[in-house]
This record gives sequence, C-alpha cells and structure tokens, in this order.
Amino acid sequence: MARLLMMVLILSISAACQDRTGEFYNADCTYVSSVACKSFNEMMRVQDRDLAKLVNKENRAYVCFRDSEDVFFVVSRSLIENVAFFKYNSGKPPGKTKARNSVSTDSNEVTYQDVMAYSRFEDGILTTFKFWPGAWKKNADEPIDSARFESPASGGVVYEDSSALHLSFPFKNIGGTVTRYSLSIRMSTLRFVETMEAPSKGKGAVQTKLSGRCVAF
Repeated sequence: MARLLMMVLILSISAACQDRTGEFYNADCTYVSSVACKSFNEMMRVQDRDLAKLVNKENRAYVCFRDSEDVFFVVSRSLIENVAFFKYNSGKPPGKTKARNSVSTDSNEVTYQDVMAYSRFEDGILTTFKFWPGAWKKNADEPIDSARFESPASGGVVYEDSSALHLSFPFKNIGGTVTRYSLSIRMSTLRFVETMEAPSKGKGAVQTKLSGRCVAF
C-alpha cells in the first residue's frame, strides 16, 4: 500500500511540473482569437520537439497567428538581455571563448553575433524553416533596448530594433516562379502583416496580404 501511494505521489508531482511548464508558454487565445492559437498551446503542452527548440527560456520568441487559418509562425532569436556584448580591435582576433559573440568594430560600437530563425506551422505541421546569421549592434554606453539586429546573409533581409521587426525572403511557388515573402511586426502592438508578391502573366505582380497578432515569450 505504501509503495502504491509513493508511485501515485511521484506521478502527481511529475504531472504538476509538466502542467506548469505548459502554462508558462501558453498563449492567451481570447487575445489572439485564432484557431492556430489552440494548435500552438496543444503542441507546447506535449513539448513538441521542433517548437520547444524555438520557444524556451533562452530565446525571445514572437509567436504570430493568422486570423482565419490554422497557421502560426515563430520568429526566434537570443534573449539579448542575458548576453554580453563585445568589442575588439580588427587586427587582433578574439579569443576562442569570444569567437561566437564578437565581430570587428569601430569607434564605440559593441556587438553580439546571433541567429534569427523563422518557422511556420500549418495545421500543426512544420512546413517552413529559415534562419539568418547576423549581429546586434549598439554603442557601448547605450541601453540594451537601443540594440538593432541586421543580417548580411544572402537570400533574405532581416532587421529588428525596439520599434519593429522586418524580414523577407524569396521562395519558389507551385507555378515555378519566385514569390517574395515579407513580414513586419510592430513591437508596440504585436500586430503583424505578411505580404506575398508573385509575378503574373500580363498583370504585373500579384500581391496577397495577411494579418494577425503575435504574443511574445
């Protein structure tokens, strides 16, 4: 009997811990009012491997839900409030421990190398994954919220500061032509707009716009 009670207690503690983890990363579906919000919460509850790599205590993640579709996407990067910015002379390479977090800088500028990732889930399935290496930059005497992220990587444009996040990249559509995808998130409201622009015979470019709300973790 005592052994049975101990097993029940262990299972209860384990379940409670999992529930607390799930609640911490739950999105408020009354706020975003999207069917995709329920899909996100379900996946976080079971700690979906792909999603858990993006939404966790080490990252800043913007989870954005389209208004009328079971589609959400996650833009994630480092939680820069918890990292150290570095500066070093371009003629002297950084030490091994600083190689990931340092780039050559001029004047009073300090930087932190990072990666911005974009992942889209449709009907609970990961359908698109993109990432861009880049760097956060700011003056050494400025506060952290003055930092701005830019990526020099080819095949996309990515920028984030305290006001907005913008990214865009091309992809080949089912018609065999190239569509340009663009995303803008306004930080003050966490509203977003997606734009897809594709060529059309005799009509110039055809543009499609989608919108919704994001939550930040």
